[in-house]
Amino acid sequence: MYNPYDFYITPEEFAQAEANGICKDTLIGRIRRLGWSKQRALTEPVKFQDRERGRVEWSKWGKIAEKNGVSRSIFTGRLRLGWDSEKAANTPKIDPHEHAKRLNEFSPRTKRRKFSEDLVKLAESNGVSYKNLQYRVTVKGWDPYTAATTPVMSLREVQKKGREAFKKKYGSNPNAIFFPKRKVVQT
Repeated sequence: MYNPYDFYITPEEFAQAEANGICKDTLIGRIRRLGWSKQRALTEPVKFQDRERGRVEWSKWGKIAEKNGVSRSIFTGRLRLGWDSEKAANTPKIDPHEHAKRLNEFSPRTKRRKFSEDLVKLAESNGVSYKNLQYRVTVKGWDPYTAATTPVMSLREVQKKGREAFKKKYGSNPNAIFFPKRKVVQT
């Protein structure tokens, strides 16, 4: 059960934490902000980042890493993730788009895809985005092939088509909609 006094830290607990190598601010943060139990906050050691390891390893493997297109930040990030130095330096950096493609291959969405990849490529070759293709088929009810092959209209074409439809419906005088002629009723 929740007890509001669990957030109060006694001077003895501060001393115990200091003896365990935990500073005052860390103890307060663990108990009051992170919601740790007092026992865990007092006994679990502080994890330090070994920045010196990154410097030492970079001095050994830096030239090889740069030759493979791996920057210092990527190299040290890989070390923090638990990679060994040789693998971190020799594995080339992956292009973000290539990485997204690799992830997409293993995605469960690929199995239940609504449109075939050929249809999507056909749509992209005609300037139709995937979202637009999806909108045309699901919302507008178009045939998938027609939706993929019909190019997207430019703003000028949309305006022209809209103007023609307006004239067809209301005539050539646009003010006639807003200011209709009054019918005079004679009494």
